[in-house]
Amino acid sequence: MTFSFSEFSESNYGANVTHEENKSNFLWLISADKIFSSELDKFKDYAPISNLKFHLKRTCVFEESKLAENSICAKDISVYMPSGTHCAMLIGRMSKSVILKKIIIKKVQMINKELLVRETKEFGNCVITSFEEYNEGVVFSFRCQSLSNTYQDIGKKGEKTGQAAVQLNLTKWETKES
Repeated sequence: MTFSFSEFSESNYGANVTHEENKSNFLWLISADKIFSSELDKFKDYAPISNLKFHLKRTCVFEESKLAENSICAKDISVYMPSGTHCAMLIGRMSKSVILKKIIIKKVQMINKELLVRETKEFGNCVITSFEEYNEGVVFSFRCQSLSNTYQDIGKKGEKTGQAAVQLNLTKWETKES
Protein backbone atom coordinates (compact mmCIF):
# COMPACT_ATOMS: atom_id res chain seq x y z
CA MET A 1 0.00 0.00 0.00
CA THR A 2 1.33 3.42 -0.91
CA PHE A 3 0.03 6.45 0.93
CA SER A 4 0.21 9.85 -0.74
CA PHE A 5 0.33 13.38 0.60
CA SER A 6 -3.00 14.18 -1.09
CA GLU A 7 -4.69 11.83 1.39
CA PHE A 8 -3.29 14.02 4.17
CA SER A 9 -4.26 17.30 2.57
CA GLU A 10 -4.51 20.62 4.30
CA SER A 11 -8.29 20.71 3.87
CA ASN A 12 -8.69 17.20 5.33
CA TYR A 13 -6.47 17.81 8.34
CA GLY A 14 -6.97 21.45 9.14
CA ALA A 15 -3.77 23.20 8.01
CA ASN A 16 -5.77 26.34 7.29
CA VAL A 17 -7.04 26.67 10.86
CA THR A 18 -5.25 28.01 13.91
CA HIS A 19 -3.00 25.87 16.08
CA GLU A 20 -5.57 25.71 18.89
CA GLU A 21 -8.32 24.50 16.54
CA ASN A 22 -5.97 21.95 14.95
CA LYS A 23 -5.09 19.92 18.06
CA SER A 24 -7.22 16.90 17.19
CA ASN A 25 -6.09 16.64 13.56
CA PHE A 26 -3.33 14.07 13.84
CA LEU A 27 -2.19 11.24 11.64
CA TRP A 28 -0.47 8.15 13.01
CA LEU A 29 2.22 6.54 10.81
CA ILE A 30 4.07 3.23 11.19
CA SER A 31 7.44 2.03 9.91
CA ALA A 32 9.12 -1.37 10.33
CA ASP A 33 11.74 -3.32 8.40
CA LYS A 34 10.90 -1.69 5.02
CA ILE A 35 7.42 -3.27 5.14
CA PHE A 36 5.48 -0.03 4.55
CA SER A 37 5.70 2.82 2.02
CA SER A 38 4.20 6.24 1.29
CA GLU A 39 4.74 9.27 -0.91
CA LEU A 40 5.17 11.66 2.04
CA ASP A 41 8.52 13.46 1.71
CA LYS A 42 9.92 12.78 5.19
CA PHE A 43 8.08 9.47 5.65
CA LYS A 44 8.85 7.22 2.64
CA ASP A 45 9.01 4.00 4.74
CA TYR A 46 5.78 4.72 6.66
CA ALA A 47 2.07 3.95 6.24
CA PRO A 48 -0.98 5.41 8.02
CA ILE A 49 -2.67 3.51 10.81
CA SER A 50 -6.26 4.02 11.93
CA ASN A 51 -5.88 2.95 15.56
CA LEU A 52 -3.22 1.92 18.06
CA LYS A 53 -3.98 -0.12 21.18
CA PHE A 54 -1.12 0.03 23.63
CA HIS A 55 -1.23 -0.94 27.30
CA LEU A 56 1.49 -0.84 29.96
CA LYS A 57 0.88 -2.41 33.34
CA ARG A 58 2.79 -1.99 36.57
CA THR A 59 2.74 -4.86 39.01
CA CYS A 60 3.80 -4.53 42.61
CA VAL A 61 3.57 -6.51 45.80
CA PHE A 62 3.96 -4.88 49.20
CA GLU A 63 5.78 -6.65 51.99
CA GLU A 64 5.77 -5.08 55.48
CA SER A 65 5.66 -1.44 54.29
CA LYS A 66 8.22 -1.86 51.49
CA LEU A 67 7.96 -2.69 47.86
CA ALA A 68 8.89 -6.35 47.37
CA GLU A 69 8.21 -6.80 43.66
CA ASN A 70 8.05 -4.09 41.06
CA SER A 71 7.85 -4.60 37.32
CA ILE A 72 6.41 -3.04 34.20
CA CYS A 73 5.06 -5.21 31.43
CA ALA A 74 3.57 -4.43 28.05
CA LYS A 75 0.68 -6.41 26.73
CA ASP A 76 0.50 -7.06 23.00
CA ILE A 77 0.51 -3.80 21.08
CA SER A 78 -2.21 -3.80 18.40
CA VAL A 79 -2.10 -1.77 15.19
CA TYR A 80 -5.24 -1.27 13.07
CA MET A 81 -4.70 -0.19 9.45
CA PRO A 82 -5.95 -0.51 5.88
CA SER A 83 -4.98 -3.69 4.05
CA GLY A 84 -2.35 -3.70 1.31
CA THR A 85 0.80 -5.44 0.10
CA HIS A 86 2.30 -5.09 3.57
CA CYS A 87 -0.12 -7.81 4.76
CA ALA A 88 1.86 -10.58 3.07
CA MET A 89 5.10 -9.29 4.60
CA LEU A 90 3.55 -9.09 8.08
CA ILE A 91 2.17 -12.63 7.84
CA GLY A 92 5.51 -13.92 6.53
CA ARG A 93 7.49 -12.35 9.36
CA MET A 94 4.99 -13.64 11.92
CA SER A 95 5.07 -17.21 10.57
CA LYS A 96 8.89 -17.26 10.60
CA SER A 97 9.11 -15.59 14.06
CA VAL A 98 11.34 -12.87 12.60
CA ILE A 99 12.57 -10.37 15.19
CA LEU A 100 12.00 -6.85 13.87
CA LYS A 101 14.78 -4.63 15.19
CA LYS A 102 12.45 -1.60 15.41
CA ILE A 103 8.84 -0.71 14.88
CA ILE A 104 8.41 3.06 14.86
CA ILE A 105 5.07 4.82 15.22
CA LYS A 106 4.87 8.59 14.76
CA LYS A 107 2.04 10.98 15.48
CA VAL A 108 2.23 13.82 12.96
CA GLN A 109 0.27 17.03 12.59
CA MET A 110 -0.01 19.60 9.82
CA ILE A 111 0.92 23.03 11.25
CA ASN A 112 1.50 26.06 9.02
CA LYS A 113 1.55 23.82 5.92
CA GLU A 114 4.34 21.66 7.37
CA LEU A 115 3.99 18.08 8.59
CA LEU A 116 5.52 18.00 12.09
CA VAL A 117 6.21 15.04 14.41
CA ARG A 118 4.39 15.41 17.75
CA GLU A 119 5.16 11.97 19.23
CA THR A 120 7.50 9.09 18.41
CA LYS A 121 7.17 5.57 19.81
CA GLU A 122 10.08 3.23 19.08
CA PHE A 123 9.58 -0.41 19.99
CA GLY A 124 12.75 -2.55 20.00
CA ASN A 125 13.23 -6.26 19.22
CA CYS A 126 9.64 -6.96 18.22
CA VAL A 127 7.87 -10.18 17.28
CA ILE A 128 4.51 -10.17 15.51
CA THR A 129 2.15 -12.31 17.56
CA SER A 130 -1.12 -12.14 15.59
CA PHE A 131 -2.63 -10.99 12.32
CA GLU A 132 -6.34 -10.62 11.53
CA GLU A 133 -8.33 -9.29 8.58
CA TYR A 134 -11.67 -7.56 9.07
CA ASN A 135 -14.04 -5.57 6.84
CA GLU A 136 -12.27 -2.22 7.17
CA GLY A 137 -8.69 -3.50 7.08
CA VAL A 138 -6.27 -5.52 9.17
CA VAL A 139 -5.04 -5.62 12.73
CA PHE A 140 -1.73 -7.07 13.80
CA SER A 141 -0.24 -7.34 17.26
CA PHE A 142 3.33 -7.54 18.47
CA ARG A 143 5.44 -7.75 21.61
CA CYS A 144 8.65 -5.87 22.24
CA GLN A 145 11.65 -5.91 24.58
CA SER A 146 12.04 -2.13 24.80
CA LEU A 147 10.09 1.07 24.30
CA SER A 148 11.13 4.67 23.80
CA ASN A 149 8.38 7.31 23.79
CA THR A 150 9.15 10.97 22.96
CA TYR A 151 6.62 13.80 23.09
CA GLN A 152 7.27 17.11 21.32
CA ASP A 153 5.41 20.32 22.22
CA ILE A 154 4.94 22.69 19.30
CA GLY A 155 4.00 26.35 19.55
CA LYS A 156 1.42 28.31 17.53
CA LYS A 157 3.93 29.12 14.78
CA GLY A 158 5.22 25.55 14.49
CA GLU A 159 8.30 26.06 16.67
CA LYS A 160 9.42 23.35 19.10
CA THR A 161 8.67 24.50 22.64
CA GLY A 162 9.57 21.48 24.77
CA GLN A 163 10.15 17.76 24.84
CA ALA A 164 9.71 14.86 27.25
CA ALA A 165 10.83 11.26 26.80
CA VAL A 166 10.88 7.91 28.56
CA GLN A 167 12.78 4.72 27.74
CA LEU A 168 11.74 1.34 29.13
CA ASN A 169 13.67 -1.90 28.98
CA LEU A 170 11.00 -4.51 29.57
CA THR A 171 13.45 -7.38 30.09
CA LYS A 172 15.74 -5.66 32.60
CA TRP A 173 12.94 -3.58 34.16
CA GLU A 174 14.89 -0.34 33.70
CA THR A 175 13.33 3.08 33.15
CA LYS A 176 14.98 6.35 32.06
CA GLU A 177 13.24 9.71 31.79
CA SER A 178 14.41 12.88 30.10
